[in-house]
Amino acid sequence: MANVTEILGQRIRFYRKQKGISQEQLSKLADLHPTYIGQIERGEKNASIETIYKISMGLQIPIIQLLEKIDEYPYSLSESLEERDKKGTTSRSIPLQAYDLISEQNTEDQKNLLNILIYSLKLKR
Repeated sequence: MANVTEILGQRIRFYRKQKGISQEQLSKLADLHPTYIGQIERGEKNASIETIYKISMGLQIPIIQLLEKIDEYPYSLSESLEERDKKGTTSRSIPLQAYDLISEQNTEDQKNLLNILIYSLKLKR
């Protein structure tokens, strides 16, 4: 089973960096302590729904964006591909891994990756 706290923390860090703001800036926007933001991002603290809401408002994104598909991860993000393979979770999680890789990119790179995928599928036909 996935470590939901770890996944949520990585998502918060991703969106914070995408917005170009520091942990301290996010802490002010979310009315939380900067140390607490860091602990959440590292998966060390289990945030309440109220805290997650404050962070989403600070990031100016819908709370659902932080929680989307979080329960569908059959692995922990800290597990290597080999560890996932041993558990048999790699193949059933390929779409989720692709989703993670693409969503971590900036918008321009996401568009380019989508175009590559579309082009690759056309070549296959």
